[in-house]
Amino acid sequence: MANNEQLMVLLQGSEAWNKWRAEDSDAQIDLREADLREVNLCGANLVAADFREANLIGAALRGADSRDILLACRKRKREIGLIIPTVVGFFKVHS
Repeated sequence: MANNEQLMVLLQGSEAWNKWRAEDSDAQIDLREADLREVNLCGANLVAADFREANLIGAALRGADSRDILLACRKRKREIGLIIPTVVGFFKVHS
C-alpha cells in the first residue's frame, strides 16, 4: 500500500511534491497501489518512486523525472500498455 503521507503531498500537485522532495531527499517513495488516475504529475520529481500496482491510467506525466521508478502490473487477460515520458524520451511498459 502507498505511503499515505506521500500520496497526500503528491495529490497537492507537482510544486508541493517537488518542495517536499527537496526537503526530504532521502525518503523512499512508496506509491504502491495508489490510485493516480487522471492525476497531473507533470514536472514532478518521481526519481526512484515505487509505483508497483499503481493505477496511472490517464495520468499526465510530461516533464516528470521518472528515472529509476519501479513499475509492475497485475497479470490480466489482455496486454496493457503504458507509455511513460522520461527526461530523455519515452518508454513503453507492458504487463
